Amino acid sequence: MGIKLTRGWLMAATVFAATGFTIGTGAYAFGLFVQPLENEFGWSRTAINASLSFAALSGLVSPIAGYLMDRHGARPVLIVSVLLMALSYLLRPLMSELWHWYALSVLFNLGFPGATSLAAGRLVAIWFPKTRGRVMGVVSMGNNFGGLTLTPLASLVVTTAGWQYGYGLFGLLAIVIALLAFFFVHDQPRGGRPAQGKPAPQDQAGADKPQLQGFTARQAFRTRAFYSVAVGVLLGSFTYSAVLPQIIPHLENVGMSSGRASLLLSLMALLGLIGKGLFGYLSDKLTALGAFMVSLGVQVAGLILIVSSGSSSLPWVIVPFFGLGFGAMGALIPLTVQEIFGVKAYGSIAGMVNVFTVVSYFAGPIMVGAYFDATGDYKLAFLTVAGLFFLGIMTLASARLPGWAAAPAEAAKDS
Repeated sequence: MGIKLTRGWLMAATVFAATGFTIGTGAYAFGLFVQPLENEFGWSRTAINASLSFAALSGLVSPIAGYLMDRHGARPVLIVSVLLMALSYLLRPLMSELWHWYALSVLFNLGFPGATSLAAGRLVAIWFPKTRGRVMGVVSMGNNFGGLTLTPLASLVVTTAGWQYGYGLFGLLAIVIALLAFFFVHDQPRGGRPAQGKPAPQDQAGADKPQLQGFTARQAFRTRAFYSVAVGVLLGSFTYSAVLPQIIPHLENVGMSSGRASLLLSLMALLGLIGKGLFGYLSDKLTALGAFMVSLGVQVAGLILIVSSGSSSLPWVIVPFFGLGFGAMGALIPLTVQEIFGVKAYGSIAGMVNVFTVVSYFAGPIMVGAYFDATGDYKLAFLTVAGLFFLGIMTLASARLPGWAAAPAEAAKDS
């Protein structure tokens, strides 16, 4: 048991590092390279930032990565995903044309889903079935930890040595994480029992292919619950596309200085880290689905208060409060999929859920821009998103099922 826990926590630490690296370099540290690239190549800021739209590709490739993970295990998919990102970063110092920048951004986003929620969701559910909420909360803290640590590190390297060395450092870090995944990531203890289900047959399946329980992808796609969860995740993901990028512009628009707004966003990120652990623990006590709805409720209240608080001192309390619910979603989305559909085809099911978020990543920025151009502020946009969150709560409420253990007999015949 002690060996199992040791190997499990080494696995969890590796996934923590992979998610922290991916989010920290791809999102938080992105802005550090914009001006250096602008100065180096003369590219416009619009042209550079256009690469962010390729994030939608990660949603489109998620079903493929998830299917491969279900068939071959998390380790090979995680390793290949991280190595794709390593290649993306190591080739960037050799760029000379704008299309190089776009092609390498595509390469990074191809590896994104397999290095983040898909790997974390599958492995945590297998190794820690009784405490998966708490462990997923800890593992998903890597998202915030990556931003808090890699951003200042990259800033130091870029300002002292140049943007090329910054990307080179990212590439080397990705290779280190791939090596950690090779040694420490397994879908079950070697020679032991899987954390869920029956022992894996050793003659053909091998020690790393436990027989997991839950819905098959076909069974899940036939249920109303799948579409309720997928639409609920879609509506909730507007927080990433329509709220997070606009927090600083909103605060500046109501009179807060840029420095104070940036500091407040950092405080929100810190509370988001706490929110992952808090709501992960709550999901073990309540249910992941219930905790997900509570997190959206916190964000509804937070957005309404943000809109009404103006530039007073209240944002210093309200924005971090919003961050608690916002940060929790990184842990609660995979936990909800596991809870309702099991782990048997987690990768394929979660991958298809991620496809729905492509809508929010395309529509969110356009909606916010249109509202701002029409009204001169972000209030109507934030209230609209609050309404979408409330609709998401209602949608998720209809997803309640007894769970994969109580799958209908006719569905079981298809497995």
